[in-house]
Amino acid sequence: MIRRGEVWRYESYVNRPGRTGLRLVVSADEVNGADRIPVVLALEVLDADPGGLLSVKLDEGSWASALSVVACQKSRMAELVATADDATMELVSSALRAVQAL
Repeated sequence: MIRRGEVWRYESYVNRPGRTGLRLVVSADEVNGADRIPVVLALEVLDADPGGLLSVKLDEGSWASALSVVACQKSRMAELVATADDATMELVSSALRAVQAL
């Protein structure tokens, strides 16, 4: 099962220059595990710091931006490549709350 906080390589229909093809899953595990829901919500993982308070550094050379929430087909999540730690996911959650005024 795909879990919140995991970073997956996503097989996109279109490869875009400057994009890593990685996604950080942000939807709840209850949603991720539901067979009748074919997508998970994720943030694009960027290879350069986009700047601002709505971006979270995941590791050396990768950032997730709360401005890039995308619905990803579960069937196109090809490879688990990393898992963000609890402290990082708390920063991601704070950024998502800020951008959505929650």
